[in-house]
Amino acid sequence: AIVENYCFYVVEPRIKVPLRQIVLDFKQIKESFSEPCCILFQDTQPTQYMRQSLIRQRIPYWIQGKDIYLPFLGIVLARLKRKSPMNRKISKLTFAAQRFLFQVIYHKIKQCTASSASREFGLSIMTYSRIFDELKEFDRTMIDDNNGRRKFVYQKSPKSLWKKIRPFLQSPVVRTYALADWRKKNCSLAGISALSQYSMLGDDDIPTYAITIREEREFGLPKRYTLVPDDEIPKQQIWVLSYRIPYHDSYKVMDPLSLAAALYSMPEHVDDSRVEMAIDEMLERYAFS
Repeated sequence: AIVENYCFYVVEPRIKVPLRQIVLDFKQIKESFSEPCCILFQDTQPTQYMRQSLIRQRIPYWIQGKDIYLPFLGIVLARLKRKSPMNRKISKLTFAAQRFLFQVIYHKIKQCTASSASREFGLSIMTYSRIFDELKEFDRTMIDDNNGRRKFVYQKSPKSLWKKIRPFLQSPVVRTYALADWRKKNCSLAGISALSQYSMLGDDDIPTYAITIREEREFGLPKRYTLVPDDEIPKQQIWVLSYRIPYHDSYKVMDPLSLAAALYSMPEHVDDSRVEMAIDEMLERYAFS
């Protein structure tokens, strides 16, 4: 094997054998090589006790996809997954982290602490501390732990941040209702109705509005309203959102980034080139500029 241009031998046990036998066999094999060597565990996985025993005896090992202990290279228990700043185990960002990153994009923030984020965007310092924990797992370069004061850091453009997080976004829409009547007139526009406000795209025949989960309870949905069956055309659509971001000090239209995340997740809009072009127009003008 070659690591950092350094050549060494690798031996791999093909069957599961006791620790004592591994140690004896390794010492015999080691004497026959002029270069350093290590034990590769690929098909068999050593226990935690076995790893600790190998370390105590300074026996190098390599667990495929997990730990590396190569003292002759100065690599001690380096996690392979940490070689890349992106942690692919996070398949989707939480709503809290997503909301924070959208606000970072809107406000062109390059760095902030949990306390400054709390003052600027609301929510508690503890909430932002948990968000920072998540973002460190997502991409460790986003969180600076130096000097004992943890802060979020992202020096590239807002558009670059959007491209980085887009594959990991969730739709903020948790439920939808198709209604025959809707008596609330001051709700935010959502869906194509909102997109038509941000772009040259025409509105749908069916207007779409956004409410929060709290408003859903306050308005008495769905009990106080008439739901339309799937085979009938509703007069209004209602999106229930997991969060709401104020945009230009107004709730009249759903914010552009959350709107884009929602539309990207809806099959009826994914392959519509008109919608895609309108989303691009909206983001360039209202999120990235």
